[in-house]
Amino acid sequence: MAKKSVSDQAPVETVTPTVPASQPVSVAEIVQAAVAAALQNLPKQDNSDLAKAISEGSAAAIEAANPKPLTPGKRKQNGWGKTPFDAPAGKTKVLNHDYFQNDAPIYIGRVSFDECEMLNRIAKEVPDGKYCDNFITITKTDQGSGRLKVRINYPAKTMDDKNRAQKLGYSFTQRLNAIVLDAQAQKAARLARLKAELAEANASE
Repeated sequence: MAKKSVSDQAPVETVTPTVPASQPVSVAEIVQAAVAAALQNLPKQDNSDLAKAISEGSAAAIEAANPKPLTPGKRKQNGWGKTPFDAPAGKTKVLNHDYFQNDAPIYIGRVSFDECEMLNRIAKEVPDGKYCDNFITITKTDQGSGRLKVRINYPAKTMDDKNRAQKLGYSFTQRLNAIVLDAQAQKAARLARLKAELAEANASE
């Protein structure tokens, strides 16, 4: 009996993966369809469990490598709902005046709640003048209707300037707090001098 050559043998049918297009499918379903199609080209045997295991593992690896961004609702469920930029419960984040740092506008979306509070305190409590060893200058301009333009200026060109700024604090909050504290210290010093002058005047009478 003559042996059939390779060309005389029946062609092997190659199965291509098919995924129903009638509805959205997940990564796991796409991978499972591809793996199942590949296994059908192997010798006939029950490969369903193997295909499922491979597809689920591959899908998990793909999704782990490409995590989906969490929605705000999901972030709150995971305890990530509050950031320093959010106002505490019952409070509102607001800038009462227009603020500038080295002539650059300070936008409310780029400062934390605490920084908003500190900026508003500077507008209310800190007079025009120099603070933090004459490093920072505060200048206020009345724009009408009770709204101020508050400028916070300090040198930032040389390495010495940057080192002096860092001594006040690495964060914007720390530097704003340094301004408020220095203003309070200067006010206390002025009051102490006035009391001393009054005491001296009364003693000389």
